[in-house]
Amino acid sequence: MLNEQYHNILELIDTIPHIISHRDCDGYIRICNQAFADFVGKPADEIIGRHVLEIFKPKQGKLFLELDQQSISQNKSLQTVLPLYNSEGERHFYEIIRTPMRDPTGVIKGVAIVAHDITEKEFLREKAEAENYRYLASLEASPMPMVVYNMVGEVDYINPAFVEIFGWTLEECQGKKMNFVPDDCWPETREMIEMVKRGESFNDIETRRLTRNGKTVIVSVSGAMFRDRRGQLQGSIITLRDITHQKNLEEQLNHSRKMEALGNLAGGIAHDFNNLLTAIRGHVSIIRMKAE
Repeated sequence: MLNEQYHNILELIDTIPHIISHRDCDGYIRICNQAFADFVGKPADEIIGRHVLEIFKPKQGKLFLELDQQSISQNKSLQTVLPLYNSEGERHFYEIIRTPMRDPTGVIKGVAIVAHDITEKEFLREKAEAENYRYLASLEASPMPMVVYNMVGEVDYINPAFVEIFGWTLEECQGKKMNFVPDDCWPETREMIEMVKRGESFNDIETRRLTRNGKTVIVSVSGAMFRDRRGQLQGSIITLRDITHQKNLEEQLNHSRKMEALGNLAGGIAHDFNNLLTAIRGHVSIIRMKAE
């Protein structure tokens, strides 16, 4: 009866697509299912009873033994994610759970191991991480200050250019409202906020912002909302181009032009006045001649 139950259990685990095995405390394989045999590339009867170092390459086998002993010594399940190579040399990622097994008297007699192939999930995770890295790298490399806000207007991220110009660090701003708008600049700022809330973008709106030490910076602000992969709005990205130097140069140029215009006006007046004086001197000379 027990023999029949044992074979029924083996038949059951053979139908499970996950890799299942049982190793004793010394590292010998006592049970494995068909998925395990397929992964190793050997029939099950050639695997059962052999040591893990005989089945897997030395580096991989030693790692398995270390993890087995860790689960046994801690007397608890151990979950790991590992890259493994199958019999055809293909690299797959597996989520592996080891659980200590006990005999009827409660003594640990080894570990039960279930490995689930998460290669596709891991590939998507790595792809997402790579995309996030490229996104972050582009923000980090931007020479213009940039702020990323969440949907409630809290700072998620500021780039190094923002830190350099405005003085606040990411640790000081993250998860908080960015309070650097002068009181008299709130009307156009509220208008910008309403635009991004409506999903609209805006470009090169001239306004002013305050630095951490209270200095006023003239900026050209652009902004837009951004969405996740499903098209859901996630927040806004705001770019603040420092145009203080440019505005100062424009002011100096305007002042120079004003002075030039005043000079031209004064020169014209002097020229006209000189013409009047010439006529007056001429008439005075005639009068004097007649008087003589």
